Amino acid sequence: MSWKLVALFVILCPLLGATLDAQEIQSNPLMKEYNQAWRLTGQQKYDDALVVLKEIIAKDKTFYRAYAGVAEAYNGKKDLAEAERYFHLLLEQDGQNGLCFYGLGKAYDARKDYHPAREQYKKCIELAPDWYGCYWAMVQSFLDEHNRGGVVNWVEAVDYFKKRGGEHPDNPALYLALGMSYQTQGHLLEALRVYEIGLEKATKNQDVELQYRLVWGLGWTNQGHDNTKSLERFEQALRLVEAMGDEAEKISTVMWIGAAHLSLGDHRQAVEHYQQARRLAREAGHKWWEASVMRDLGVFYAEHGNDRKKALEWYEQALRIFQEIGDLHWQVKLLESIAAAHREAGDDPRALEHLQRALKLAREGEEIGGKGRFSNPWQSSMACVGTSRRL
Repeated sequence: MSWKLVALFVILCPLLGATLDAQEIQSNPLMKEYNQAWRLTGQQKYDDALVVLKEIIAKDKTFYRAYAGVAEAYNGKKDLAEAERYFHLLLEQDGQNGLCFYGLGKAYDARKDYHPAREQYKKCIELAPDWYGCYWAMVQSFLDEHNRGGVVNWVEAVDYFKKRGGEHPDNPALYLALGMSYQTQGHLLEALRVYEIGLEKATKNQDVELQYRLVWGLGWTNQGHDNTKSLERFEQALRLVEAMGDEAEKISTVMWIGAAHLSLGDHRQAVEHYQQARRLAREAGHKWWEASVMRDLGVFYAEHGNDRKKALEWYEQALRIFQEIGDLHWQVKLLESIAAAHREAGDDPRALEHLQRALKLAREGEEIGGKGRFSNPWQSSMACVGTSRRL
């Protein structure tokens, strides 16, 4: 995910009566170059991607996606120390550039050094209090740690954001962070309330990118609560992200629309949207995203399509790609899913074989520091269908 700065554009918010054709939103001129770098990263051409990303930062130091992209590319090269050196060099040139701390936080998160990462995000917030990206990244860091078995103090997170809110009550980014924190704890009504407040403020500020995040948050929170409204929010988010031109976010949003259709019981539309997301990823040559969609298709056929054979086919395809790109985290998850499918089919020996492989890989991951590919807890939509109440 790369994550979030600068309201580039104009108002769009049907919820509040302010409507604007998405065609009127102007994409950042550097988005085309960023998408090129994103594709190169997905093709494991990390050095080529880094050249493009660093050129983007030299042209516009406020283009936040490039900082996350640099951390992700160096993570792919297994050289996060070089990412840190690069961001520190930028800080020597401009000590007030909060996005350098954002990039450092992303590098620490990729190492699973969550507490140091959040300290970097706090420094970013101090220097750029109106930008939502470091608030967003900070909550992601908490959730990523939680998903990997860590003990997360959500009260601490909420208290921090509330304190910042008392100092900056009109900052819509704080409502995004609070909404995410409440939702993760299962406090859905409170999450919906603060998302709506933040959306009103972001619309007033003409911050389209933050509107996108808040609309997306409303879609996620409504899933399992008001599935029709969830679908409406995700479709609204898709219009925004298409106008903004971010290819990775578009794939993610299309996947979530598929998940919303699934929650409504429309399996045909769900599969169509997952296949659309897969086509987009394949056209971009981005292997990680293609494998992620394949995994979600496997989950669909295992849990909703009652077709274990098809589920296993998708799981195996996704596993091969994750093996190719060296993502141990998702290899382990896929092996566990394959084991579960074999167990449900009554094939205990094969289930045990895959669980043993998963355990071996998990231990290898611990020994080398656990190289997951810059995971974003919100990218796997199928895995989260209906789970917001259980988080």
